[in-house]
Amino acid sequence: TALSFPPAGPRDSQGLNVVGISTGLPLAGNDGTGSGVLATEYRIGQAEYRLASQNIVSSSAVREVSFRSWDRDGNLEVTRTTHVHVDAAPPAVSGLFPAGGEIFMAGRDSFTVAWLLEDDLDHAPTAQARLIHASTSIAVGRGDLIDAAALPEGDWVLEVVARDWVFNSTTTYGLPFRIA
Repeated sequence: TALSFPPAGPRDSQGLNVVGISTGLPLAGNDGTGSGVLATEYRIGQAEYRLASQNIVSSSAVREVSFRSWDRDGNLEVTRTTHVHVDAAPPAVSGLFPAGGEIFMAGRDSFTVAWLLEDDLDHAPTAQARLIHASTSIAVGRGDLIDAAALPEGDWVLEVVARDWVFNSTTTYGLPFRIA
């Protein structure tokens, strides 16, 4: 069995491979010309073994991972151990603008869409955002200048969906603002 991390996969500041709780470990069993791999499993620390296809159950931290496979003839390989950095935390979204409570007058006002995005390990998390009003949704980017006259009157909210390099994600909503 081998851990098969992509060469350009995410690494922390210490050079350890970063894995997410929803991505699992990239374990690949190979029995060469034998009877074939029956199953591959891993465990974090001294926890119970889990099938390699199952998601990681852990909080964010550097973890010791033990892994092994057995073949269709019942031969269990020697257990191997390595360390990985488990990332269980999604990016944090803050500083939304419009933040809520503002009233923008059509024909007079405009505003710039803004938010802050931070992640504990990923230095470049991504985000998609939209302005939502009733059944209307408009994709926006950070820094977009919006003319209030271009939006229907009523209450709107800013939604930001952020994701890091191991697919941890979060959705954050601003408070309602008004186009009048």
